Amino acid sequence: FLFALICSMSLFTACSDDDDDKIKDPVIGTWKVPAVELDENNSVIGGSVFMTWEAPEDTYLSFLPVSAIPSLAIQMGSVILPQVLQDVTLSADGNIVATYSSAGIDLSGEKPITPVWETSPADYATFKLQGNGKMLLFLNLEKIIADANTKADITTVISQLLELVKNGIPVNYALSNNNEEVKIFIDKELMTTIAAMGQILGDLPTAMSKTTKFELGLNLKK
Repeated sequence: FLFALICSMSLFTACSDDDDDKIKDPVIGTWKVPAVELDENNSVIGGSVFMTWEAPEDTYLSFLPVSAIPSLAIQMGSVILPQVLQDVTLSADGNIVATYSSAGIDLSGEKPITPVWETSPADYATFKLQGNGKMLLFLNLEKIIADANTKADITTVISQLLELVKNGIPVNYALSNNNEEVKIFIDKELMTTIAAMGQILGDLPTAMSKTTKFELGLNLKK
């Protein structure tokens, strides 16, 4: 869900405007957020969010065992995401544009909220492909903070985050079903880097040190 919010933002230049420099890769295009998948008992079994977190059984994040977190993330994320994100476009010029709604969310299913779709604003995020199913995501944090009317204290953690954003956020992608489906996700390496930024993240550094595999991201379809 965090990566979805990142993808809900759009551009600041990372690639040339020259037609000869247009990106040519099957991941380029508009990717739609699929509806939530339910079983015969109307329980969530899948959808737009996926998560894998492999660690020893005694690994906890706060009071939750790590083994319980993926199912919770999939259930909540797959219900929430289609209500706030309709699609994400990875453009050939390196820009990211999303169709999103800020009308609100409904977790109960009792008061459905009609999305009001709009296009993400400019100067927020871009990407650059690295090959082998990897890309770098670049964010304009100054504009994001300014547009959110947020006053941020420049702490050590913020400074480290700014450095990470400056160098590009490493993101993975995997195409399947004749390039009609894509998984876009972050992995253990990135989460370990984030976890090392400060004690503000609680038990996450310890949990990541025990983790053998971590993936969190989106399932999207053409």
